[in-house]
Amino acid sequence: MTEKRNASGQTEAEFLAAYDASKFERPSVTVDMVIFCENKVLLIKRANHPFIDTWALPGGFVEPDETCEQAASRELMEETGVKAYPEQLRVYSDPKRDPRTRIITVAFTQVLEKMPKTEAGDDAADAKWFDIYVSEKGFTLSHGETVLTLSPEGKSEDIASDHGRILTDGYKKHFA
Repeated sequence: MTEKRNASGQTEAEFLAAYDASKFERPSVTVDMVIFCENKVLLIKRANHPFIDTWALPGGFVEPDETCEQAASRELMEETGVKAYPEQLRVYSDPKRDPRTRIITVAFTQVLEKMPKTEAGDDAADAKWFDIYVSEKGFTLSHGETVLTLSPEGKSEDIASDHGRILTDGYKKHFA
């Protein structure tokens, strides 16, 4: 069987040896998790820039040797102490969603039957279950004296990046 060649006459091995991966910008890939239990959602308080001291969904960067699904479970455990295997919700790829660089996130979601204890770790300064209140004006999330508000579309200055939108999409998937 003859080896196939492209329009330039290269075999696949020759093509790969000459391929310039720097020709295209490499966006970073992250995962974010929307975890629900008993009409609550799990949030972390960011310990580092960007969005330091704001509430966010648990998540982080995908390592080179893991799948997005593996990264989702790992990051959730590292940041909150919660063990779960969430399913993919969708991809969020707004070029301006993160001020560091072009970051594309794969969002995951799950509804847990029993509420596990949380323990903040890794990049999380805190991890808490927030009560969810829904009205025609949007979402209100509360834990103790902390109250976060989201528009019906998930826009919020109270939550990091586009995590309000991701949370809203996750809520609609499970409860709308």
